[in-house]
Amino acid sequence: MKKLIIIPILLSIFGCASSSKAFIESAKERGTPLVVSRVEVKYPNSAGGVGLRIHFTNTSNRTLKYIVFSVEPYNKVGDIAPSEIGGKTLAHLQSIGPIISGEYRGDYDFGFIAYRAPTWLNVWYNHSIYCINLIGIDITYMGGETVSFDRTSLHELMGSSVNSYVCRN
Repeated sequence: MKKLIIIPILLSIFGCASSSKAFIESAKERGTPLVVSRVEVKYPNSAGGVGLRIHFTNTSNRTLKYIVFSVEPYNKVGDIAPSEIGGKTLAHLQSIGPIISGEYRGDYDFGFIAYRAPTWLNVWYNHSIYCINLIGIDITYMGGETVSFDRTSLHELMGSSVNSYVCRN
């Protein structure tokens, strides 16, 4: 009986990994410069500070200098949840390179070395923040060229495994 339970679990884990890899390969073929594979909302600390962690892969054949993620927070019922300090809703979160072609910025742990995805702490102060919406991504290459993705084109960058912290409204 235990084998019957373990097999579907392993299939679901490796199935997700292979679909993520397939999406990354597809993005490379389409010339998409970046794939966002995971977004985490870091639940409020005792002061209400909410942070984010974003996992991504550089799928371009060029080195990235900066990535700026523009995000907005929402509560469980789908209303925008402004910061209780300063009233801020929109945040621009910068990841600084160089981020070489094929580089994954996300969590991994080999025992002797661990790396965590880019994390931004205390982006907003509001205990009701439940999820976020990515509303734009701006990419700057090492040569200074920039490319931007807005709400209408972000789907090109979002892997199917992006989790529930990205609002579905």
